[in-house]
Amino acid sequence: MLRRRGLLLVPLAGLLALLGAALGVEEFVLLAVAAISLLAVAALTLCWQVHQARGAVHLDVDRASGELFVGDDSTVTLVGTNRSRHTVPGLWVAGGERWTVSHPGLTGAGPLAAPGGSGAFEAAPDWRRRLRHRLGSRIEGGAWHPVPGLVPAESWRLSVPVATGSRGLWSLGPVELWCTDPLGLTAWRVATAPLRRVVVFPVPMALDPA
Repeated sequence: MLRRRGLLLVPLAGLLALLGAALGVEEFVLLAVAAISLLAVAALTLCWQVHQARGAVHLDVDRASGELFVGDDSTVTLVGTNRSRHTVPGLWVAGGERWTVSHPGLTGAGPLAAPGGSGAFEAAPDWRRRLRHRLGSRIEGGAWHPVPGLVPAESWRLSVPVATGSRGLWSLGPVELWCTDPLGLTAWRVATAPLRRVVVFPVPMALDPA
């Protein structure tokens, strides 16, 4: 899967090749060949890294309390663990900020609210999500957290605020672990954390005895 810079490199190489052929400039053609060669090397390197990472690194979510009230401060923890005997480099986590809310009797996701109700979590339009998926840049849609090279038996943790801006059943994810080549041109998903849900209740109010 190509990242944004990889997607830009392909038309750039094609443009250089066309200009070189049309103008008779050999240097443009050589630059186009170099760009495609760079992309090929990045893809081969990624294949080797994915082979190391797949099945070696486990991604999980340590859930906080499953029942919260509107406005509560709470976090969940993303945990990546290296279960292999070698260091796994080039790992990134995507989706840790993706909270969606659903209500009984309704389908789909309603308006999203950030932890504490600040409104920072916005649902991307459907056409944007489909376009990112088809172009191979789906991982660019939100925050992307680098994971340091995990040595054997080492764990990595990232705390994520729970969205409690409004009541409902909140779901985190999908949270995915991606592997990228050293140049950041290509990426491939190697693990997905299990879905985690939190129920947010309205704040209880005291009844007037009168």
